[in-house]
Amino acid sequence: MMRKEGDSSRSPIKRSPLRVAGQSLDEMIHQYLEDKAYALAALAVFMSTIALMEWWRWAQDLPPKPVLATVVAVLCWGWFFLWVPVHRRRLRQMRLGLEGERAIGEFLDNLRPKGFHVFHDVLGDGFNADHVVIFTVETKTLSKPVKGPPEIVYNGENIRVRGQTPD
Repeated sequence: MMRKEGDSSRSPIKRSPLRVAGQSLDEMIHQYLEDKAYALAALAVFMSTIALMEWWRWAQDLPPKPVLATVVAVLCWGWFFLWVPVHRRRLRQMRLGLEGERAIGEFLDNLRPKGFHVFHDVLGDGFNADHVVIFTVETKTLSKPVKGPPEIVYNGENIRVRGQTPD
């Protein structure tokens, strides 16, 4: 929902939603493409448009010459097509990492019904933790007998403290 200028309403969401598994890698892939491929492709398209306009002017016997714009456009496209195979490997590696993080994230999410707290893509100062799993440990402290040794017995299935099964 877009907010209009002068609108007195605000979002009811107080905190940002939790991050999903692989979110940092997903953002890195998009940023990588934005920084590298999209700008280069836009430049090549732009120069191609200029070259087409220049060829049209040349065909109409107008003074400008299309040779320089065509050379620049061809160089841009050549640079782009040389860039793609070199950077395709890096993008493939990032996407493989993203798939792995998401697969592990789905596996870890299955621990939630068992009482575990699972957080994905936790950001730190200059790093991120792919997954954080927190579990609760219930602690019971029992007093020791005044005389005799404390006795806790585990028979493979049940624990007995001083002959009794704790709740």
